Amino acid sequence: MKVKIKPLNVVTVNRILRDVWNPIGFHDDLPEDEYEAYATTVHAMLRTGATPGVIRSYLLDMEIFAMGCIVSDEKRQNVIEAFRAKGWFER
Repeated sequence: MKVKIKPLNVVTVNRILRDVWNPIGFHDDLPEDEYEAYATTVHAMLRTGATPGVIRSYLLDMEIFAMGCIVSDEKRQNVIEAFRAKGWFER
């Protein structure tokens, strides 16, 4: 799948990871930049044409190996759908 580069920026990727993925589970006191390191990587992945499956796998790896907070497959899929809604994947 090709990425349709619409306004693709790391700030928006970070916001989606914070608001949709959020494996830590905090909302009220979560710093805006909590997932910035992951957002930078996902942003680069999107810009180079990573597929939804590759993005999902990366998020799962980060949950398991970096955070120890595994979320549902549904949350990872919701991230993919949020990216699709931005036009970053072909449908």
